[in-house]
Amino acid sequence: RHDTETVIQVVLDQVGERQAPWRVLDVCTGSGVLAVTLARELAAARVVATELSPAAAEVARANAARLGVADRVEVREGDLLAPVAGEVFDVVVANPPYIATAVIATLDREVQREPRQALDGGVDGLDLLRRLVAAAPDHVEPGGLLVREHGHDQGEAVRALCDATGAFAPAATVRDLGKQPR
Repeated sequence: RHDTETVIQVVLDQVGERQAPWRVLDVCTGSGVLAVTLARELAAARVVATELSPAAAEVARANAARLGVADRVEVREGDLLAPVAGEVFDVVVANPPYIATAVIATLDREVQREPRQALDGGVDGLDLLRRLVAAAPDHVEPGGLLVREHGHDQGEAVRALCDATGAFAPAATVRDLGKQPR
């Protein structure tokens, strides 16, 4: 998807050609698209992926195995950052549920086939993003990178959440391949 590809590109643009032994965290991994792709693109990366749904976690593990990176992608089950308590990472990526509850019924049928848990971000869509951004400073190395996907209309709110932590450089919104702000 245009939005998810953008998360990958932002990380690759920031990391550049440096082949450091990156420690990457993918929060709300779902099927593991971000975790597996980053493991494939960053040959020296070790990736931990967290997922609340045991069924989705199993899909992510299977995808990592199928695409030859299971030795560098570890999928842990649990809520957001709980499975990585006390750990820090160079790069944290996330595609959490960010759709406002009332909007879900208006989405394309294909999107509505996703489990509701993977879509529903609460009344304004920011419930998980608020929790993630508030806890992220404890899990991102100084000078590290937090890249999170958000809805096309949530950029200002998410930038404000990130900037309020004081832990990161001023947050930015990037347009995805469909020209939507993410």
